[in-house]
Amino acid sequence: MAYLRVLTAVLVCSCMPLRAEVITVAVAANFQQPAREIVEVFAAHTGHRVVLSSASTGKHYAQIINGAPFDLFLAADRRRPEMLEQQGFDHAPRLTYAVGRLVLWSPDADQTAEGRLRSGQFDYLAIANPRTAPYGTAAREALDNLGLWQSVRDRLVTGESVTQALQFALSGNAQLALVARSQVGLLDPAGSRWLVSESLHQPIEQQAIALNGSPTTLALLRFLRSEESRTIISRHGYDPGPADTVLVDPVAPDENRP
Repeated sequence: MAYLRVLTAVLVCSCMPLRAEVITVAVAANFQQPAREIVEVFAAHTGHRVVLSSASTGKHYAQIINGAPFDLFLAADRRRPEMLEQQGFDHAPRLTYAVGRLVLWSPDADQTAEGRLRSGQFDYLAIANPRTAPYGTAAREALDNLGLWQSVRDRLVTGESVTQALQFALSGNAQLALVARSQVGLLDPAGSRWLVSESLHQPIEQQAIALNGSPTTLALLRFLRSEESRTIISRHGYDPGPADTVLVDPVAPDENRP
């Protein structure tokens, strides 16, 4: 029995890193909650600690190209990771970790959100900034394709991020908000929501890119494709992308590093 206890202890210790590390992740505002859950699981597996910084994708991109010391970037689009890759951040292939959906939400459950938008029965509509936030870009594209952009543009309340756009509606400063489906799934009261057709905007393909070649950074990047991560991503209302086969080794510190 004593032998088995010692053997178990050895096996557990062999799965943990020789030195726990801290890595910093820039995460799109819409993905903040699932990212928290994913890094908690990653930390439990590895002993590494992950610090999340949440903001709009455009703001994070500007910080990164100006030298912000992030290790991994979880963007809300594919354009900024592509641009970073072209600038030399090519430590690993870009990874689509989630595909998002745009939803129109109203705190008022007595009227349909879609009906209020089409009829113009609202004072203000909140969206994220189309210049810096991918969900804001998708919102503008959808409004354009619905033929409503010109009629609503003077009634827009623009948030720095999709999270701020939702806050405008939650606080009563806007009657409608075009935000991420993942944000409204657990709202209480549920209000009224309309899932915007994907035909009305470009796909919201959220990509991750490693900003350095640290083994721990690359391990977390791979972990995004693990079954545990995919389950979390799905639960929050995202499509986790194709179930490709990825060898996930979340315990990845370099034993030869000083």
